[in-house]
Amino acid sequence: MLRIFILVILFFTFSSMSHGKVFDKKKCEEILKKYDVSYQSWNNILNRYLKERENLKDKDKKEINRMQNIFGNAMRVHEVRMNTFANSYEAFCK
Repeated sequence: MLRIFILVILFFTFSSMSHGKVFDKKKCEEILKKYDVSYQSWNNILNRYLKERENLKDKDKKEINRMQNIFGNAMRVHEVRMNTFANSYEAFCK
């Protein structure tokens, strides 16, 4: 009898954990809006980098390294944003 009681408790515990995700339409729209803003800012950074890279081809190596550092930092920030977006989307939109 005790075994059955423990199995029932475990079943309800695991079933409630699997249904813990709640679709929240408002939160989901907010997350998607933030993703869109992040994507647009990423495109702006990338386009700026590509334009300045073309302008710097004839200039010294120091300026090129500076631009690559700026782009690398922006890329890392964007990666963190995308991971946050993916986790938020998984939690609220599926």
